[in-house]
Amino acid sequence: MTSGQSAGDECDRFLQRLEPWARAFLTAEEWDIVATLTALSEPERVEAFCKVAREYDELLKRCAKHLRQHRKRLVENATQAERNRLLLEFGEDKAGRTPSQELQDPGAKGGKALQPGPDMGRSCWAPVLKEERF
Repeated sequence: MTSGQSAGDECDRFLQRLEPWARAFLTAEEWDIVATLTALSEPERVEAFCKVAREYDELLKRCAKHLRQHRKRLVENATQAERNRLLLEFGEDKAGRTPSQELQDPGAKGGKALQPGPDMGRSCWAPVLKEERF
């Protein structure tokens, strides 16, 4: 057995000793927020969990395979969280051209947007300004 395998086994054994909510939290898997908040409701439990998290980080440094998997999961979870936030803020994607394409080709919709009309060049304040003059 190589040192990489033993470090990987050590990571696995370490995670198996933990409570399910702590294991899920540290491995960036789906976790139960209620169980986590209940478990961390006492200050000494928070300190103990922080110590466990630091130990897990040290173990991950010795096992490149687990570290790569852990970082990949963190990136995937962060990306998904950001997508969810954007969906909440801006709504679902709409079919069709993107706004940037529409801005690049404003004359494509009927060609009327670029044609001068009878009011072209006149201010909407022109009638008001005429009345004020003597």
